[in-house]
Amino acid sequence: MPPRKYALILNVQINALLPKHLLMQPFNTFKGRHGQIALYFNEKGRLLLAQPSGYISPQLLRKELNFLQQFAAQQTRPWKYMVDLTEVRFAHPFNPFLLRRFKRLHQLHSFTAYAPSRLLRFAIKMTA
Repeated sequence: MPPRKYALILNVQINALLPKHLLMQPFNTFKGRHGQIALYFNEKGRLLLAQPSGYISPQLLRKELNFLQQFAAQQTRPWKYMVDLTEVRFAHPFNPFLLRRFKRLHQLHSFTAYAPSRLLRFAIKMTA
């Protein structure tokens, strides 16, 4: 796992690294007791980026999933979902079962996750 300092630099400079047609705009934030999920969206690239941090509880994941279901219902073209898990400290063991609902989102073209932690990679593989 990269040092926390590197992860913070990565999050701050993500727009600097992306091509101009993929610049991300803040979209929504969901806050839980010990963690949060920040969403960024790019209209041209039809790309939604999630950056969770801290502890991701099932309640927090349900909030995001409910929002994404409403968002997906409004989409007329395919869109992509990316998640950067570098700042997740712990995820609830029940979360992989909730993540299976992502497959049923309307017009979702692809789901990509960057997970430096072996435990998180294993949890993602369980949802496939």
